Amino acid sequence: MKKIVVVPIGNGDPDWMAPGAVSALRGADRLVLRTDHHPAKAWLLRHHIPYVSLDEFYESAEDFEAMYAAMAARLWELTEEGPVTYAIPDPLSDRSLDHLYLSRPAPEDEVQVLPGVSRLELLQSLFREHLPSSGGCRFVSAAALPETDYDPNVSLLVDELDNEILAGEVKLFLSKYMEDEDDVFFLSSDREPPVSIPLMELDRRPCSHLSAVLVPGRPWQSRTHFTLFDLEQIMDRLRDPLSGCPWDRKQTHASLREYIVEEAWETVGAIEEGDPLKLSDELGDLLFQVIFQAAVGKGTGDFDIRDVLNHICRKMIRRHPHVFGEETFLGAEEQGRRWESIKRMENGNESVEQSLMNVCRALPSLKFAQKVAKKSAPLRPLPPAEEALARILEDAAALQSRRDPDPPLVGDLLMACALYCQLNHLDAEILLREAANRFRDSALSGGDEPKEE
Repeated sequence: MKKIVVVPIGNGDPDWMAPGAVSALRGADRLVLRTDHHPAKAWLLRHHIPYVSLDEFYESAEDFEAMYAAMAARLWELTEEGPVTYAIPDPLSDRSLDHLYLSRPAPEDEVQVLPGVSRLELLQSLFREHLPSSGGCRFVSAAALPETDYDPNVSLLVDELDNEILAGEVKLFLSKYMEDEDDVFFLSSDREPPVSIPLMELDRRPCSHLSAVLVPGRPWQSRTHFTLFDLEQIMDRLRDPLSGCPWDRKQTHASLREYIVEEAWETVGAIEEGDPLKLSDELGDLLFQVIFQAAVGKGTGDFDIRDVLNHICRKMIRRHPHVFGEETFLGAEEQGRRWESIKRMENGNESVEQSLMNVCRALPSLKFAQKVAKKSAPLRPLPPAEEALARILEDAAALQSRRDPDPPLVGDLLMACALYCQLNHLDAEILLREAANRFRDSALSGGDEPKEE
């Protein structure tokens, strides 16, 4: 059985290391430091304790994750000669420790983490003045920050700002949630008190592996950058029975239907205009309608936003077995058939007939017509596009020969147009909107209807 003993060395001051940790360092047969750019180095040299470091990986690895994985691999290699003692500042935030567990050669191989005063506890004592008394604070290394699900409502303590480049990456990440002028508390080393600086200056200060930054948590009421959780809180405030908005409080699923449709089409309009800023704004309005419907469901006890997220995440994973599973498809056509098969199983539609009957009747008519045409293909093969076009001309000629319009025949003509669009992978709903826009523009200009060149 191979064994690695992990020793927390905090800031390297033996006065702040647990007696067990000090004993482990003194008695180690094979001591490895993640880096010897650490105050513990002086103490080890003074007491003639031999060690090796993993500093070479900082220069050779392509990225931090690759570096941590390589460090773990080297440590397990060293165990071939006997137990290894691995000294790191903080077991809670060290990603190389995660990779030690992941790359364990055999189930019986052991990673033992000794208790001790961690880097987090030392930093909390230094930043205590600026931390909430509730203790709500998240701790993460600078290298791992981009993968963090950051919540601006909670204080964030970022350690190991090894250099100015990494500090710049941290600043860039935080700028998605903060203004450049917002204050953070920067700690250059354990021997100096933290200082308040604007976020924009974070990468303008000398940094080392002992540098850290505290980002105080702030409620959404005092911020200009927000998260999805903030939107949910805002919605809860609007629907609050005592202090909320009277209009928002009385809304139901049914009363909000028109707004979902309206916001969806306004989003389509922004896409057609090619205006990214307007599209971003309209997508926000559409997202708000999703949050609003979830809040109504929460109020009735039927479901909440968590249920909505669970449903869509599970659905996307199920419907993409070639991405999240082991299936492979030869092309988009085969993938499309598999998608439809999975949807039928999800909806309890055991046959194509059931799937056809369950096409949503609330869809706009042209969209409904195209959906029906698509779903009916396995039952009655669709004609070639040329035949659909001939049917359009036939129905148009039949209408022309009549003195009065025949509504069913007009409906057949529209269905033939929808079928023609489906066969040519065109969206009839969008095309009709575009044609109506051209008709409107022509009417406004007082001229003839513009022709396509």
